[in-house]
Amino acid sequence: MNMHTSKAPLLVVAVLLVGLGCPPPVPADPPAAAPVTPPTGSTLRFLSLAIRDVPPSIEETTAFLAGDRSLDSFTTEWLASPQHEARVRRYFSDFFGLTVGFTPFDQFLLEPNASGVYRLASKPDCTLDEAVAAPAWWLDEGETILMCPTSLSDEVVFPLVTDDPTCVGIDPSEVGSGCFVLCNAVANQQSDPRCGCGREQLLCLPCEQTGADPSTCDVVGRPDLTRNREVERDFNQESVERGLFAYQQNLSWFDYLGGDFFYGTRGLYLSYLLGQGAIFTQEVSTADAVAQIRALPVVGSGRAPWPTGVMPRAGLVTSPGYLDTYNTVRGRARALSQRLLCHDVDETLNIDDFRDYPNPNHTPADIAHGSNPRCNFCHFGMDNQAAMLFGYDRDGTAQFINIQSQIGHVFGEDGVGPADLIRGYVERGPGFDECMAKRAFNSFSGLSFDQVLTDAERAEFTRLAKGGPKPLIEGILQSPILLRAAPQ
Repeated sequence: MNMHTSKAPLLVVAVLLVGLGCPPPVPADPPAAAPVTPPTGSTLRFLSLAIRDVPPSIEETTAFLAGDRSLDSFTTEWLASPQHEARVRRYFSDFFGLTVGFTPFDQFLLEPNASGVYRLASKPDCTLDEAVAAPAWWLDEGETILMCPTSLSDEVVFPLVTDDPTCVGIDPSEVGSGCFVLCNAVANQQSDPRCGCGREQLLCLPCEQTGADPSTCDVVGRPDLTRNREVERDFNQESVERGLFAYQQNLSWFDYLGGDFFYGTRGLYLSYLLGQGAIFTQEVSTADAVAQIRALPVVGSGRAPWPTGVMPRAGLVTSPGYLDTYNTVRGRARALSQRLLCHDVDETLNIDDFRDYPNPNHTPADIAHGSNPRCNFCHFGMDNQAAMLFGYDRDGTAQFINIQSQIGHVFGEDGVGPADLIRGYVERGPGFDECMAKRAFNSFSGLSFDQVLTDAERAEFTRLAKGGPKPLIEGILQSPILLRAAPQ
């Protein structure tokens, strides 16, 4: 039947009924529209957890359900909240999962005696009358600490007392010649009375007075360098604080991973300064070293140039946390592939089929293994990237005596050192941007980048990743794509 002519029979029926004295039929009401489902708050909860890791409050949920607040207004507010800052910290904590498995400065802890005077355990004690008020790098300008004179010294390296004619007139930069006493070695602190803590106690850290015995140093309760944080936390939090700084300052991925600047506390900076070795080779004077430390805030973190040294520094990849967590050179290169390209080492690390070992510090055994036809599809790429991180011990110390080459090859180009390595990943690494997008989306949403997004949506987030951490993270959290993918 033609539905457009269906009214004619009704008209005939109506006429007949009227003729019989019956009232005409009342036309039926049109079908009611489907009721609008009221907001349940699940979307608000999902967004709150994504942005700040906590559910919305009762007041926030009530305002949203009543229509008094929009999702956009909550997003803007939550992105500026301390909880979002904490959420970003967690993201960067998970980024490499770095932990420092050693305690810095153990051998140079200053112990207080019963009078509150500090000394090195390897040096003689003194009375309060014999104590000297001395400045210290962890204190404000003008503040002092009471020290035993035998634990004090102006320098950190001294000529060896010897009759060996080969040591006469030798340059202080030749610290590996055997003609100099480096006071950062425990044995030298114990055997050479000239060794002490150095200018403004550069080699030392005060121990807290704990327990019944005031001369006992509580290693676990070691005082922090910023008056509210432990030294170990400064080391373990470097990747987190640097990541948050990069996010807040809208810096690039390269700045975070391999940037040419330090960001952290005074204690962390001192670790780099000592680890670079320049104050032992006297390339940097202890006075200049103290000035560099004092340029940083007493409390909290600050930005500064990397300390001078033979081996270069670059962002996180030369940090004590990275070098200790991934404590073999191949392991360090493998971690970059896993974390920055989202897959294990394979032939994609060698995009131009480079088949050489240009770094002279590769051992014959490494070359033989890496050149094996059953292994070289991974090793030519991985080993030449690993070579760009030669020269660092697992505690972050640069090998400034036995200097190593950092020549390598990364994604189709030759390079030297860790900065070139990270630049290769960020600029030419196959899939770097998509990996950054995937990891951020998965982390903040709790959803699967590969499973819940369309090709176009994945491409949009990959495009945002090119701008660095901030455009990517905020772009994800402010995108309608996130809400579309949210579980209902």
